[in-house]
Amino acid sequence: MARPVDPKKAPNYILKADEFLATANDSLKNKRYNSAITNAIHSSINALDALTTKFKSKRGSDDHTEAISLAQAFFLLQSMKR
Repeated sequence: MARPVDPKKAPNYILKADEFLATANDSLKNKRYNSAITNAIHSSINALDALTTKFKSKRGSDDHTEAISLAQAFFLLQSMKR
């Protein structure tokens, strides 16, 4: 179940996403492919958490599919506003 989060915490998730992405890139350069994939996935999850925290004041709990559902709902709303 998605849990409420203060929208002011969104930048924290961006910082985490950037850090995971930097580690993923470093791992890729050094042919540590499992590490690269794992860190790229965590970067994506944190980026989605930033998005949903900022615009919906929620983030997925331990089930990462919730982050995807929250993001889908956000993008659907955005497309309907056009």
